[in-house]
Amino acid sequence: MKTPHRVALIIVFIFWSLAGALASSLAQDRSPTVVFYEAGFAPAEAAAPSEAQLKQMLPGARFATTEQLTEQLKNPATRLLVLPYGSAFPETSWAAIYGFLRDGGNLLALGGRPFTRAEYRDASGWHQRDYSVQFIRALMIDQYQTTAGSEGMEFQANAEMSLQPLSFGWKQGFSPVIRLSAVDLYNRGGSTGSIDARLDTLAWGVKDGRRMSAPLIQVDHFRNIFEGGRWIFLAADIAPEFYGNAQNDALIGALGQRAVAGSEEFTVRPTMPLYLPGEPIGLEIVWHAAKTGPAATPVRISMYPDGEESDAAVTTVNLTAGQSVVLAAPKSKGLHVIKAEL
Repeated sequence: MKTPHRVALIIVFIFWSLAGALASSLAQDRSPTVVFYEAGFAPAEAAAPSEAQLKQMLPGARFATTEQLTEQLKNPATRLLVLPYGSAFPETSWAAIYGFLRDGGNLLALGGRPFTRAEYRDASGWHQRDYSVQFIRALMIDQYQTTAGSEGMEFQANAEMSLQPLSFGWKQGFSPVIRLSAVDLYNRGGSTGSIDARLDTLAWGVKDGRRMSAPLIQVDHFRNIFEGGRWIFLAADIAPEFYGNAQNDALIGALGQRAVAGSEEFTVRPTMPLYLPGEPIGLEIVWHAAKTGPAATPVRISMYPDGEESDAAVTTVNLTAGQSVVLAAPKSKGLHVIKAEL
């Protein structure tokens, strides 16, 4: 008499186990991050993390082999591609990778000089081609300049960025020579172009007060080609012991979160370079973000005499994308500072 009850319980347990596994699979399919990982794939100019380390650093990310990568990059849920092999990348996946980046996809490249060492596979395994600028030219990167390693230098994070990485070491750095304008403003030789992207350094190596190396950079694409994409390069020769360190693992996780958000441009400029006493202050605010929040986002604007931030006049406005704001005239003459927080 008790047997049917046991069978029923087993059936229910199996049902819920299958449902849980299905839910977990669906959640992973919707993950915005895809990591290229291929057994036997050789890194170039940097050590590569293991699969277990990547899963630790980027929890929930989907992993794709060469055969799976093209399909995964076409998945509408995919917003970030992670390449963990330094300069090396799969040659047969180039068209899919370029199409993903061209359409505003985000990129996190760990180590080396990204996209300079194509790798192909034949019957005997994986092989690397020599250094080439063939692929990086399509990404508006002319070349990479080799810079100094971290030994004997002070690690300095960029105080103007929200991400403040802690000190890490590298053998040598690689700084890209990159074009940030894809379209001429005037159709004639030597003309200036539109500002299509911005490059920010997240960390420097400093010696005798001079910034000698930039191992960690971010490129945000605002318009024209690659619009909406954010590329973060750990552009350095990283030693194997870099990975497996809790501090560095946390950094890679933070870089992944930062990259998946996409590009963001937030600028505030006065409409005139000089204002007369009693004249209201006009500001032009531009906010161009790949991944926006609410329809109206509050911006807190402070204006104060230089060196007297405690005497600031504060105004809050609801910003949509870009608009003009007029502030009341300051009470005193002289240089004033305007600080805007999104």
